[in-house]
Amino acid sequence: MNDLTAQLQSEKILTTHPLFDLWGVLRRRSNNILLSSGQISFKHHGVNVLLPIGEINNIQITKKWIYSEIIIGTFGETYRLNGFNYKHLEILINKIQKLALDIFQHSDEWRKLLEVVKRYQKGEHYFSSWEWRSLSHLILVKKRLLDLAIDADFIAREGNNPIAQLAIKLSMEDVSESGRNHFNEQVLPQLLSSYQTFFDQIESQPLSPPQRKACVTNEDHTLVVAGAGTGKTSTLIGKAGYLLKAGLAQPENILMLAFGNKAAREMAERIAERLPESGGKLKATTFHAFGNRIVAESIGVKRSLTRFAEQINELRQFIESKLELEISVNDDYKTQLVKYFVCYSTPGRCEYDFNTIEEYHEFLQSCRLITLTGQWVKSVGELRVANYLYLYSVPFEYEANYEVNTATIERRQYKPDFYLPVSQTYIEYLGVDREMRTAPFVNQVAYLEGVAWKRKLHRQHNTRLEELYSYQLTEGTLEDDILDILDRVSEPQHLRDTNTLLDELKSSSSSPWQGFIDLMLRFLGLFKEGQFSFSDLIASPQRIDMGRTQAFIALFKPVYDAYEAHLKEQHEMDFSDMIAEATTALQEGQFHHRYDYVLVDEFQDLSGGRSKLLKALLATRDNMRLFAVGDDWQSIYRFNGSDLRFFTRFDHQFSPAKMLPLDRSYRFNNRIHELSSTFVTRNPAQLKKEITTHVQVEHAAVQLLDVQEKMPGINLADRNQRKAEAYRQQIKRALARCHSRELRLNSTRRTPVMLIGRYRLENMRDLKDMDVKALMTEFPLLDIKYQTAHASKGLEANYVLLLCLEKGNFPSAKENDELINLLLPEQEPYLFAEERRLFYVAVTRARHYVFMIFDSQNTSAFVEEIARMGHQLITKSDSLEIGQWSCPDCESGNLTGKVSRYDKKFYVCSHSPACDYMASACKQCSSPMVMHNNMQRICANPECQEIEIVCRRCGLGTMVKRKNKDGGVFYGCNRYRRDEADCCYENITREEYDNRVHAAKHYSAIVQNS
Repeated sequence: MNDLTAQLQSEKILTTHPLFDLWGVLRRRSNNILLSSGQISFKHHGVNVLLPIGEINNIQITKKWIYSEIIIGTFGETYRLNGFNYKHLEILINKIQKLALDIFQHSDEWRKLLEVVKRYQKGEHYFSSWEWRSLSHLILVKKRLLDLAIDADFIAREGNNPIAQLAIKLSMEDVSESGRNHFNEQVLPQLLSSYQTFFDQIESQPLSPPQRKACVTNEDHTLVVAGAGTGKTSTLIGKAGYLLKAGLAQPENILMLAFGNKAAREMAERIAERLPESGGKLKATTFHAFGNRIVAESIGVKRSLTRFAEQINELRQFIESKLELEISVNDDYKTQLVKYFVCYSTPGRCEYDFNTIEEYHEFLQSCRLITLTGQWVKSVGELRVANYLYLYSVPFEYEANYEVNTATIERRQYKPDFYLPVSQTYIEYLGVDREMRTAPFVNQVAYLEGVAWKRKLHRQHNTRLEELYSYQLTEGTLEDDILDILDRVSEPQHLRDTNTLLDELKSSSSSPWQGFIDLMLRFLGLFKEGQFSFSDLIASPQRIDMGRTQAFIALFKPVYDAYEAHLKEQHEMDFSDMIAEATTALQEGQFHHRYDYVLVDEFQDLSGGRSKLLKALLATRDNMRLFAVGDDWQSIYRFNGSDLRFFTRFDHQFSPAKMLPLDRSYRFNNRIHELSSTFVTRNPAQLKKEITTHVQVEHAAVQLLDVQEKMPGINLADRNQRKAEAYRQQIKRALARCHSRELRLNSTRRTPVMLIGRYRLENMRDLKDMDVKALMTEFPLLDIKYQTAHASKGLEANYVLLLCLEKGNFPSAKENDELINLLLPEQEPYLFAEERRLFYVAVTRARHYVFMIFDSQNTSAFVEEIARMGHQLITKSDSLEIGQWSCPDCESGNLTGKVSRYDKKFYVCSHSPACDYMASACKQCSSPMVMHNNMQRICANPECQEIEIVCRRCGLGTMVKRKNKDGGVFYGCNRYRRDEADCCYENITREEYDNRVHAAKHYSAIVQNS
């Protein structure tokens, strides 16, 4: 025991002043204060009070003329004791202060603070918010010291006491969040300097300044916002190494998580190579493997993984067998299934459910518009009509030629939507509501004029026309309205046998049956991955077609129950169980670990289920740190449940948080970066990044290659074969350029070249016969590999060839069914947002050069967009027309050139069939002829400006030169066809024609100048 402690523990009795006692004899006011064994005792209002020194939080003296007052405060009471000698009180308080300080120094709180204070005073430790919270407790210590009248001089006299010394000095501003930031800013340069050699050597190349800053930044939750080629994995390895080197963690305190086995293996290999001091204790694992370990340790046994998890065809067969079992034993289920195929195979939405043509176009691409007979149709309404006709055994033809030839130069042959040959009835399905209004993006006047023309045509030729309307679909009366038509025209009908119908569905590989099984398969996986309940889906704010949702769930639930029962019987689990059951085990405290740090790669791929697991893990221990790296521009797995909001709203999901950039790419040059970043950030929701590139070039690094350039020189009868050959020739053209460059560089080894397509090679019609090995033989300096766009992520090559960039291919037309969207994160409002990021991923695989190979007659919207970028970014043929002309009808699509079977060129909107605008080609330069004021068509090419005078009677034909019997010249409509329903008899004099040409040229000049 030291002298101070001995002195403090000795008794000290303080009595009231004699004059105070004399004055208060009759009132018995005399009092004693006894200090002994860490406590004081006295009387207060006649009651004996015993106070431990540790409970005193305030003490002060009020000096008076003869005697003084001492005020002693606790958290619940204040005691005023009068009549003591002032100097005696000072001595007593001094003893109390010494004793209180000694008690503080021996408390658990004091010991915890001591380590924090030492780190603070040393000035070489980065404080997280959690750690800083401990430091902020010093303000409370300061208040307690000051309340006990312990000041800096007193602490200095009492010897070395770093906690008290620091507490007295600190202000509220010092321990605020801004104070923490200021302190850490001072610490960062010291840490970077202290560990400079480590960061120089941890990877094959020294880490960049942003990578080093990310490694030493040690927040509660840190997200490193990277770009393609900026060194995400190197940053993770550097972070792990820094934690070990700085003594902040042992290998067993660090958990490194990746999303796939390949990424985990690569990370583990880098750890073994770069961090041998971890002794094999630091390992990288996948979320699923980690979840499996948690489940095994919590229940004491490791369950087997079901074969269904990896053998998808077996799971598909299981689902089909359960469907067939339900059909065989449950007539109600069979009826519901047939009703689903007829009514609900596609969401019941119409054109006027959408505000823009882009939204409607995307919806159509997400639909499986295949009838029960295997035919493709153009809208959901037409699909329902076809299926109802088939259900009631009514023979029909879809878009068959009208019985009268109506084709002219300006108008295609009329093809009514449906023809019923038995009753010789035509049915048109019209996209209007009850007030005959079209969707906002449809030219209502032109559409209704077309309807009027059809009605007149049928009246003229005495053919029977019946009409159906979009509003009948949305109001749910379409089936009854079709039956009314069939009765009215005396069309024979009988309800098709349910068993026969199902047999026919199952026997056709292209029928909705296989599509329905695929839908069940995807729904099952996502339902479990997201840990949904059936009540969640019914209450989902994303629901659109509630009847369809309820119908599907009623069919799905028996299959789901059978699947879960099978897993239970076999004592097996699937990948989703690994995540869900591990989360529960963590929440219930059934898994014990030593992790202080969790390092996560590719954080943009985090799904709802994995986020629950991660948050449950972080909640198991105080002060666990999360360090994540990722790139929101490369978020391409929403179809598997990845939710980009965990990344873009990181500070809301994981608080408190800090986001740091990795802003230097070592993979590609500045031109590839400029093009790809401009392209991906057209979506305003993407985080903005200021990325610089290590390599700078002046030339464009992207070339557009159109297969149509090669088509004329290919002598093959079959058009598909000609197109496939054209693709091969353009691919070889690009590879030849790569090979020539490598020859110039005197390369001695094969240079990596990546061919990237949207789908697997066998699913790419124009590429499925491509022989990659033969290409490598032809170009011996190139190491050529084919990858899908998704599989290319994480890879790189010197050169990249993007293939088959066509409409419906890339961006993919295979959008999610709305039922699947119920299980996925909320869909982004920007059109093709994820496909745009996937395209960015494909482009940024290249180090030096990118070739984009496409068909200009069916051009991808992405290529059209890129074609409008400047020559400093792209190289293209001067004759390439794509992306030059906007559709004058919908104004958001582009006019795309097509060639008819008769080799006649024309133009359609890129949003077709959502927008059905069509324009003829200029006879002079083959550019689109665009209608103006319904009076003239003007060539869209400003260097041509060819003019055609429109017939003012029909508004469709063109006035052409003719001669009468006497040889005189006049101008007549080219739609003049004697005795035809659409014949136009308009004719004008030569003088009138010249006047109209003059007026048209004047108008054309105004248009061009504007």
